[in-house]
Amino acid sequence: MSRRSFGFRVWSRRSEARSASGVATWTSFTLSPGVYTAGVYYQGDATHLSSVAAANNYEAVTFRVVGPPSIITLADPNGNPAIVQYGNGLGALSITVADSAGYLLQGVDVNFSATPGLSIAHSSTTTNASGVAYMYPSTSLVGSFTATITIAGYATPLHFGFQILPAPLTVTIDTTAFSRLYGAANPTLTNTVTGLVGSETVTVTDTLAATAASPVGSYPVSATISGPDAPHFALTVDGFNLQVTKAPLYISASNVSTIYGQTPPQPIQYSLSGFVNGDTASVVTGAPVLTTTVTSTTPAGFYKIGVQVGTLSAANYYFETTSAGEGSVEVVKKALLAVANNQTMTQGRPVPALTYTLSGFVNGDTAANSVTGSPEMFTTATSSSPPGKYLISGTIGTLASQNYTFTRVNGTLTVLP
Repeated sequence: MSRRSFGFRVWSRRSEARSASGVATWTSFTLSPGVYTAGVYYQGDATHLSSVAAANNYEAVTFRVVGPPSIITLADPNGNPAIVQYGNGLGALSITVADSAGYLLQGVDVNFSATPGLSIAHSSTTTNASGVAYMYPSTSLVGSFTATITIAGYATPLHFGFQILPAPLTVTIDTTAFSRLYGAANPTLTNTVTGLVGSETVTVTDTLAATAASPVGSYPVSATISGPDAPHFALTVDGFNLQVTKAPLYISASNVSTIYGQTPPQPIQYSLSGFVNGDTASVVTGAPVLTTTVTSTTPAGFYKIGVQVGTLSAANYYFETTSAGEGSVEVVKKALLAVANNQTMTQGRPVPALTYTLSGFVNGDTAANSVTGSPEMFTTATSSSPPGKYLISGTIGTLASQNYTFTRVNGTLTVLP
């Protein structure tokens, strides 16, 4: 019996070789992934018939050609990129790796275990005590990235995407100073920062839309962050609106005066103080209401002028009516004339009593009801003075009155022969 030689046939594709011992082997590097059947047949010789490719006439074996892994699922079963927050790391990714036929590869489980031949070719990795591989991207990374899985025996690496989102950072601005007057300096603000990762820092800069010259209104107060670590954070500002409120203007009535017995003029003069930012009275419209109770019969003295805002108006000011700005109407005493009455006498006779007359009374006043005291009067003439004219003079003496002053007028004493 002659030696038999065998060959392998993979139906539709075939590659044969025979070893030195006559054992047939088959290898192929061109088969696509899939399931195949290999048949063992006898080529035949001069004595024996060959095997034929008919059912049961050969020894068949079914085998599967596995292609490179083609299915990756990370966290999301739909294959969406893994999304993590900056500062948290990726941790143990939930990953499934399957071949092109949909079969899970041996030694690769959903925990991305550190099986020999499986590695992460991106950033840094560590393996915990359970053999689960973790990936921690560099702390300077925020954005979209691709990690690579290389598996021993496969030339083409597998890739999956992941996205690192900025960590939330909140800046809370102190709201104790939420308003100021028009023309005043902006308040000094303080901030509280929450959400920083590790030892990272940021510089917070408050942003105020208002300046000292900003008109009355509401202005947002916010903040920005800067510094090398700032891109790692998504900023939320807990700010507020700064209210610029009206500044005070002070109304001051101008003083006026009148003489007792006269009808006083209506007070109309006033001034405004408290302007800021170089403003003048030109930014004000309207006029205040000034009033007085003084009449022609009001006794001498000082009387306040009533001040009311009236129609005064200004976009950036309100108006104060304080007692300091009331002003006054002064009723001045009226002057009475204390006139020395002219006298005559005959030489050698006694000097007559010197008398006077008060004139200039108003409002029905008389010397009897409005004047007290009397003037002092004197003359240089004596009973022996030669004939001629002599001056009668004097002082106010004890004359007094609430509503009058006194002006002395000299008289004349005529000495007859």
